[in-house]
Amino acid sequence: GTIEPTSAPSFDELDDVGGCPDVWSAQTYDQGDLVSFMNLVFECTEDPLSSHCGQVGYEPNTAPGAWMIAWTVVGHCSGTIEPTSAPSFDELDDVGGCPDVWSAQTYDQGDLVSFMNLVFECTEDPLSSHCGQVGYEPNTAPGAWMIAWTVVGHCSGTIEPTS
Repeated sequence: GTIEPTSAPSFDELDDVGGCPDVWSAQTYDQGDLVSFMNLVFECTEDPLSSHCGQVGYEPNTAPGAWMIAWTVVGHCSGTIEPTSAPSFDELDDVGGCPDVWSAQTYDQGDLVSFMNLVFECTEDPLSSHCGQVGYEPNTAPGAWMIAWTVVGHCSGTIEPTS
């Protein structure tokens, strides 16, 4: 027998988004951030899966396909994007003396730790169970820590002992 041909393939047309955003790199990405790879533009997915966007193994358009839970193809691009405005920065509260530096131990919701003069608060249950796990250390790449910790301010020195 013979195999009959199927219908012609159909293709989804991608939007031309103009200039290409930066190429993916292992760093922290937020929901909605855009990156490019081979003139395709990818958008970082919604929280909490967006925590995977900066992890090695989740690079856009790579095998075996884990990237598809972190990124969505949104269009194609060419050239570069020109900056539109100067960056803005949020001022952090001065919380005084620094709490203890993070270590692998049990933390409860609301516990504070410090890292490089930044103060982090352990998030609400059930995600607080990650606060003491290796790989969720505050302010480390690729960003899994953001589901366990929240930046609450900056510190200097140490907390004075109580009597």
